Amino acid sequence: MLIVALYLLIFLVVITVLKYRSSYQMRMSQFLISVFCRAENNRLYLRRGVEVRPGFLGKWIEFTCVENENVDQMVHQMRQRFLKPCLEQKSLQFERNVMGQSDLLKEQLDIEQQIAKRRHSVNHERDLREQADVAAAVRESRSNLNDFSEEQEMSMQALGQNVNS
Repeated sequence: MLIVALYLLIFLVVITVLKYRSSYQMRMSQFLISVFCRAENNRLYLRRGVEVRPGFLGKWIEFTCVENENVDQMVHQMRQRFLKPCLEQKSLQFERNVMGQSDLLKEQLDIEQQIAKRRHSVNHERDLREQADVAAAVRESRSNLNDFSEEQEMSMQALGQNVNS
């Protein structure tokens, strides 16, 4: 009885390993045949108006005639066929999940308004500081008229020296 139980246990383990291994090999073979077909399409077939695709589970290869004459149009059509459904599904899902929630949209508008108010207040404060700095500089220059004239004379002398040399 122990030998029969041991035999069944070994048999089940072997079958499980073989199933996993063959499943892995099937997935890998399908992936490799699809990569091969893609490479051959880009290298040779699309220029001649033929598209090569792997069949169900990679068990066969399908040849399809493409009616576009320009290679760029064919490549564009292939990209649209593969990318467009995925992008459309994502945009529809986004529309349902995000754009359909009015509370979320209101919260987003509130956040944007708060950011705009902060920017406006920061800009207003900066403008006030700049105006105060300019007013202080004007007051200082009016009180020290001689200092300004001395600076002007020095700059004129520097210009004269540059012209002479």
